[in-house]
Amino acid sequence: MQTHRKGTTVEDIKPCRSCAGRHFCGAPCPAEVYMCSSTLHAPPPYCEFYVEQIRYAFRAIALDHVDDYLLDGWKQGIKKVYGID
Repeated sequence: MQTHRKGTTVEDIKPCRSCAGRHFCGAPCPAEVYMCSSTLHAPPPYCEFYVEQIRYAFRAIALDHVDDYLLDGWKQGIKKVYGID
C-alpha cells in the first residue's frame, strides 16, 4: 500500500500558502528551517527579510530601475516576449 506524504512545497507551509511573495522567495532552505523550528513545514526564520527583498525588487522593476542592478549589456540578445509599452 502506497501512502501520500506531504512534501515541503510552499502550499504545505501554513503561513506561506497565502503569502503574495510565496513563489518569489526562492523557498526556504530546509536545513535552516528545521534547525530553527524542528520541522520542515514552517516559514524561514528570515521570512520578513525575504518579503522585503521581493517588495524592493518589484518596486525597482515598476520604477524601471532594473538597469541599475544588472551588468551593462544584459539586454543584448534577449527577445521581448511580453510587456507593456
